[in-house]
This record gives sequence, structure tokens and C-alpha cells, in this order.
Amino acid sequence: MPPSANGPHPLLRYFLDAADGRFPPADGEVTVLGPLPRGLECSVAFTGHAVIATSLPADDVRALGPDGYGGSLSPGVLRGLAGARGTVGCVDATLTARGTGGTPRLPEQTGLDGHPRVRLARELRTDVRTFGDERGFVTLAEGLAGRRELSTELHDPPRTAGRGTGRSLLRDALSLVPEGEPVFAAVSPGNARSLRAFLAAGFTPVGSESVLRPRREGFPSEPAEAAKAAEIGADADAGDADGGPDADGARLRPSGLAALRRRALHVHDLYDRLNLRLRGRTWTREEFMLGFTGDVGDLAKLVMAAEGAREVPGGRAALEHELADCLWSVLILAHHYGIGLEAAFHRTMDELDAAIGAQLNDADASRPPREDARQEPAP
Repeated sequence: MPPSANGPHPLLRYFLDAADGRFPPADGEVTVLGPLPRGLECSVAFTGHAVIATSLPADDVRALGPDGYGGSLSPGVLRGLAGARGTVGCVDATLTARGTGGTPRLPEQTGLDGHPRVRLARELRTDVRTFGDERGFVTLAEGLAGRRELSTELHDPPRTAGRGTGRSLLRDALSLVPEGEPVFAAVSPGNARSLRAFLAAGFTPVGSESVLRPRREGFPSEPAEAAKAAEIGADADAGDADGGPDADGARLRPSGLAALRRRALHVHDLYDRLNLRLRGRTWTREEFMLGFTGDVGDLAKLVMAAEGAREVPGGRAALEHELADCLWSVLILAHHYGIGLEAAFHRTMDELDAAIGAQLNDADASRPPREDARQEPAP
């Protein structure tokens, strides 16, 4: 359910507990919470446990196949949470440190509203303030779930690289936070220089996160960004969820409908990127359907070839490929139209089971009784 207007978002408690060294159980599970304010959602991974804040129903989230072993931040899960047109933020390391308080060692600065770092902070956070000096500046704001959040920008990174400038700026920034109170930062692991500076300044990693701006199609919504997500569904059996690490520390390969959906959406996203690069647009739903129709036609030819009715090269490998192509199209069309395939499949099978069973009963009732060939002869 959504957070109370009179209290903090429940995700905040997870962050504050993590700052105190208290983490959720490492059970591989996923906790689903309501959405964040301002139309934002997120997926946060702690060790062995994930927390997802979203407007989607918990069953829809679990149908995407997340897990507490990193699967909650997989590309397919994040895309499923955000929707086909939503924005998926990069996966950042979640860091925390304690304020040192005392006399602030950085003066407040104004006139930085046009800086990309400040613009990004204002998109994601509230009560954004900037402080700095000749080394650079920091933003201090109310961030994800209401936590106190800090980001930093050096004025001349190439010139100051390796001199500890970022580290010293961050240590001075901690004086802006009351002594002992936690402050958080989201840092891309790929930004190794920044990550090293935060760690050297005393920040500790507690998890990882991705912030989402959802935009889901196929459902009536007000606003559209808060609509029910397009959900394909997943097998409910425990064996169909992503596995944890094996004895060698490698991730087990996922199986079941949820895993197929994630792979399908990954390829879908690659096609989108390719079409945008080559044609300046992505496929419409009608074009996906036309592609599916072509795949079914190719499949029909391969089936005829398998039955000896025509000559088509490729043999069994081509048949397997075309069946997989058709399944991909079904998964993608279901995604675009917001169809929960698992629920729809079971519902349809239940209907067919009942209808065919009734026809069989009617056929049995109307058939004349069969004479028993082993009837004993009359005395």
C-alpha cells in the first residue's frame, strides 16, 4: 500500500537499519512496498534480500521473477517494473556515512541551478541545497524514501585527480550533517574515481539500487505513470524462480516463464535500440503482430517439411528456431497489451477442460451401450 501522507516511506527504515548494521534476512526473498513520492519507484538490493517500491501489485512484481540474489536489478526485471516506455536509472552502489557536525566547513553556494549535477538532484530529490568552494561543490537533499542524500562534483577533475581533492571535499561535507546522523550517496561503480573518494572519506557500501520513472502502456491510468504494469506472469513453482549462487559462487541459470520473459524483453530492448539507431523509431504493436504472422507462416512450412509434404532447408534446428521466434512474439505481444500469460493460460485451460469434459460426457451419454463380448452363455 502507498506510504502514509503523515509518515515516512517504509523503505526509509531499511536504509536507516542498514546504516546501523542491521540488514534484512539473507533469504533470497523480495519485499514489495508502495511507490515513492513524485512518481518515482525503485529496486534496492541488500545482501540476499531485495526491496522494491512500486505501484504494481505484489503478485505482478513477483511474476517478473526478481530475487534477493541480485535478480531484482536484472535488466528484464527493471524494464518490467518501469514499463516499455519508462526510464530505468543506472544501478548505483548505495553508500552511507555518519555526519561529523560542528562548524560547517563548506559555505552554501547559489547560482548552480543550471549545473547538470544540480538539475539531476532536483529531478530525484527535494530540498536540494548546494555547498562548496574552489575544489567543487556538493548537493545535500532529501532523497530516496526521505533519506538524507549527498552528491559531489569537482570543478576540475583531470587537474585534481589523485590528489585527494574529492576525499577532502566529502569529509568537509560531512560537517554539514549533524553528528552521528546517517547520510547516503548513490554512486555508479563505473565511476571508479568517485567511488574511491567516497570510500576513502569513510562511506560504507550497504547495497545497490536503481531509481525508476515508470510509464506503463496498456492500462487505463490517472496519471498514466501510476498505471498497473504490463505483466506477463511466471510459473509459481519454486523451481521456476531464479536460483541462488551454486557451490562455486556462480549464479544458477533461471528457468520457467519468468526467465523466458526476461530474455524476451532483453531482446526486445535490443531491437528498440537498433531500430532507433537505424530508423529513428521503434516498432509499433501492429508491426510486432505482422512479424509474428510471418513467423507463423515460416513455422507452417517447417512443419510441412517435417512431415514430408515439402522441401525446406534447416531441418529440426530450423523448426526449433521458429518455434522459439513465435514464443518470443507471444511474450512481447502479451507485454505490450498487459496480459498476464500465466493467469490467462490457466484460465483458458480451465475453460477448455470444462468444455471438452462436458462434450465427452454428452458423447458418452448418447452412445448406445456396447455388448460385452465376454458375456456368459445362457444356461
